Amino acid sequence: MKKKVIAIIFALLLMIPVLTLSAKEKAKVKVYIFEAGGCPYCEAEVEYLKKLDSYNKKFTIVRKELYVDHVDWEQGKDYALGKAVAEKFQKDGFSEASYTGTPFVVISDIYAAAAYSENLETYINKAYKEGDKDVVSQIAKKLKKSGSSDTTTDTSSDTEDVSGEDVTLSKSDEKSPSIVVVIIGAVVLVGAVIGVIMMGGNKEMADDDMVLEAEEDEKPVRKSTEKAVKRPVKKPVKKTNNKK
Repeated sequence: MKKKVIAIIFALLLMIPVLTLSAKEKAKVKVYIFEAGGCPYCEAEVEYLKKLDSYNKKFTIVRKELYVDHVDWEQGKDYALGKAVAEKFQKDGFSEASYTGTPFVVISDIYAAAAYSENLETYINKAYKEGDKDVVSQIAKKLKKSGSSDTTTDTSSDTEDVSGEDVTLSKSDEKSPSIVVVIIGAVVLVGAVIGVIMMGGNKEMADDDMVLEAEEDEKPVRKSTEKAVKRPVKKPVKKTNNKK
């Protein structure tokens, strides 16, 4: 019985890492679009992205107001962020990264270009596989700490809300609640299995005891059939003393 319990517990413990990996979901990639109000190419870029099968599965769209409009090119509320992001990528060798044209599209740390493109899915898949570095969010945090008033806010109601707050989790914060639920569930399952097995073992022992008791009850009571044998009692022989 003990060996059986140990084998089941060991098998369940081996399943926990598998359940944990399957429960952990990858974070969606944020595709940033720095745009100008009324820019037709910006709208076309958004429409292209929304038609991809991986939209809202592997990535979300985050729209930023780089310019208020595309006529007077008045600086928008996300202009400082767009400029800082473009300069960062330019230093890293992204020659097409620019805040002077729209749409300025940024994906993780692998794509940054101020040009309309319909070849973004490859970059999105790569960022999803490797994990989104979210450079834009990191720069937004630095701007906020430096006291810049041009921190970012989302300008579209149907896209993900992103502000200057920390939107990327650190390594220590990447604990998915589902993982904890799976582990707790596994522990409960192990306990339940042990309980069932123990109950079954106790029941078997009880049944064995009942069988033994029944067998004891069924044993016939042996009655002595031997008749008492009466042995003749020898009368004492009287000795006579004959005197001559």
